[in-house]
Amino acid sequence: MSDLTPFEYLTALLEALDAGVRVNGETAIAQCPAHHDTKPSLKVTGTWSEEHGQDIVLVKCWSVGCTAHQVMDALYLTDKQLFTVEGLDEPEQVATYLKDTGLAPVFPPADWSRAYNPNGGDSGQRLGQHPWPVEAEHPYGDKWLLRRYRNVHTGEKEVRWFTWDNGYWAHGRGGTPPADMPLYRDMQVKASTGPVLVVESESSVDTAWQMGLAATTWASGATTVGSFHTQLQTLLAGRHVILVPDHDDAGEKCTQDLIEILTGVASTIQVVPVTDVLGRDCPKGADARDALEQVGVEALTGQPPKEPAAATPTAAAAALAAEATAGVPAARRYTPPKRHSMQK
Repeated sequence: MSDLTPFEYLTALLEALDAGVRVNGETAIAQCPAHHDTKPSLKVTGTWSEEHGQDIVLVKCWSVGCTAHQVMDALYLTDKQLFTVEGLDEPEQVATYLKDTGLAPVFPPADWSRAYNPNGGDSGQRLGQHPWPVEAEHPYGDKWLLRRYRNVHTGEKEVRWFTWDNGYWAHGRGGTPPADMPLYRDMQVKASTGPVLVVESESSVDTAWQMGLAATTWASGATTVGSFHTQLQTLLAGRHVILVPDHDDAGEKCTQDLIEILTGVASTIQVVPVTDVLGRDCPKGADARDALEQVGVEALTGQPPKEPAAATPTAAAAALAAEATAGVPAARRYTPPKRHSMQK
């Protein structure tokens, strides 16, 4: 764990990520990780805070005005780490992890002759996001959150779990096996009436609810559905269940597993292959979300949509709402090496 000050930690991390850091005492200039910074414009300043009674670090992008939150977010750090780096791995370890996983910001060749000058800066071309921005967030009750990231360059997808821990989203599931977790949006399903759509992804569930159809899924993909038989049987007992498998081999096998789990438990089970509504030539991997967006609830289920019962906000959702209201981002994301093992 690191014993560095926030200034020493941040400058060492930027250096290890090849941001071209130039340090002069307690001030450093580097390329900003939150935009395409060809003319190094990030000023990093270490100072003593009388208010907090400790060393802190200040960051300012003099090129296009990236906020401190955007700078820290691009490095997979939280705003909390402007004040303390207690508990974090050494910056070189963090940089190695980010590079190995493809999460590290990519810095273009720098023109230091046009770097930030306190008497007159320059401007770069802002991208407004780091290579793996958050595309969607899916809370599982009060305690867990699944974040989906999408690479802005390649379109690749990555998902990560976080656990609500003492006011922050800590990386990982906190040691909880997926099979011990609740079904997605289970409390909303309990409060609803009518049919329940059972699908293979959180994005399909969210789309269904937005269109007035109760829906749920489980935490870890088509091949693991058998591990959730208890949660599925408890939640869906006596309900009319509509299964919409993904258009692939895993989806077909998952549907057979679901039928076996729910037979004699659900009042009725209806299977709607996406090929029935999108046509046999629909692409491999097409799912319930595609079907809902293209044909709507009634064409998919044979029933008109209705507004499901409203959900009670979870503690996590309330925290996110409070953050938005306050206008000051909460320190919600620990850096991945904090909880995620870098050992292969």
